[in-house]
Amino acid sequence: MTDVEAVKNNLLAPVRDDTVAVPRMQRDRSEASRAARKRIMLGAVFGEFVATFIFLYVVAAANINLAGSPIAPLATALVAGFMLMSIAFAFAEISGAHVNPAVTFATWLAGKTSNRKSILYVLAQLTASILAMCMILATFPKPYDALENFALVPAVKSKANAFWMEFMLTFIFVFIIFTVAFEVVEGSNDKGVKLKADALGREIGLTLYQANAQSKAGFAPFAIGATCTCLAMMGGSVSGGAFNPARVFGPAVVANVWKDQWIYWLADFAGAACAAGLRKGIKIYLSYSHHLAKVAAQAAVSRQVAATSSASEQELVGHPTFDPQLV
Repeated sequence: MTDVEAVKNNLLAPVRDDTVAVPRMQRDRSEASRAARKRIMLGAVFGEFVATFIFLYVVAAANINLAGSPIAPLATALVAGFMLMSIAFAFAEISGAHVNPAVTFATWLAGKTSNRKSILYVLAQLTASILAMCMILATFPKPYDALENFALVPAVKSKANAFWMEFMLTFIFVFIIFTVAFEVVEGSNDKGVKLKADALGREIGLTLYQANAQSKAGFAPFAIGATCTCLAMMGGSVSGGAFNPARVFGPAVVANVWKDQWIYWLADFAGAACAAGLRKGIKIYLSYSHHLAKVAAQAAVSRQVAATSSASEQELVGHPTFDPQLV
């Protein structure tokens, strides 16, 4: 029996579900199943390494090529956004295309990534960052100044400005990712926001938006790439617009520049944690609100049925041929 057949026969979770920690009682303990899960895990980690390497190399190369150009801020932001969109399309089914320790940290907090996978992902991302910067050294003449710029917080009057900028950039970025990529809409039916409902709880009026699992998943890379572009243009002059600890870790190692590196770790992880917490809170609130609306709709239907039955009985009582003994 092959490993693939063993996985199917033992009803293991699908490949993408390995991202989420599965209760031990639900796991098959056979050697074949363990070997299959290990290969799936290693494939995802390697995919995350390749995705991070490509993304950070392209972003760094674009910054070096466009250095000194008047359109550099806009052009490098566009490069980062389009590259991240491409990475999301290419690696979403392999590793989830986190390419960012802050994103991985947020998914771990939300229970979407297991402890082991989270650690391996962060290690893969940091290793890819170092190797990407080494490749920058090999492909560009004397890029040390650029690497130092990548690793350093821009010269601002207050480090607090850089800290809170990184916090906000990461918060917005992770929240968008959770909304469009990780929180798949349940069910296949279209769901929308309705303006009002009738007495029976039936939704009527105009639909403000439509979202289903297929359309949301297909649109996610575009939304993530566009968000990356906007945020890079928004925070570049204050914090460098990293919102990704791996983006500054590789340059810091290669250029041996560690000044204010804590900002990119503490602020980014704090922003990611707040985004994950907010998304979780909104999801709980909406679930509770939908439950209350369902209960109210059922009560309205019950009242309508009771009123209809009462009216029918009164009509029969008033009928000239009505005989109570026949009822």
